[in-house]
Amino acid sequence: MTKVKKFKNIKESLKNGISRNNEKTCKNSWTCGETNMKEHLMKLKKLQSENRAEFYKTFEVTLETFWETLTGFDIIKFVEFIKTPDGISASDWTTEKYGENADKLIERLIS
Repeated sequence: MTKVKKFKNIKESLKNGISRNNEKTCKNSWTCGETNMKEHLMKLKKLQSENRAEFYKTFEVTLETFWETLTGFDIIKFVEFIKTPDGISASDWTTEKYGENADKLIERLIS
């Protein structure tokens, strides 16, 4: 499964109120239990703050450029930004252009 497809699946699950372990967490798309939503937002905020400096150092652009409050890192926007050539995966292109640590950073942001 490609990273972009994996991200879309995670994003869809969040919209449909399903956690990563496939347990129903919400009654409908946007009426989540307060505790679950708070935990989710706190995890995203922590992920953002832990990776902000490394992201800027690696890509010379702020992480916030690709960050959505409810869903976190917008991999689709990022892939468009790095202008991945046809016939090469975004992961391979990131590694080739920015180095192996850059690809690992993106993995952390989308997992």
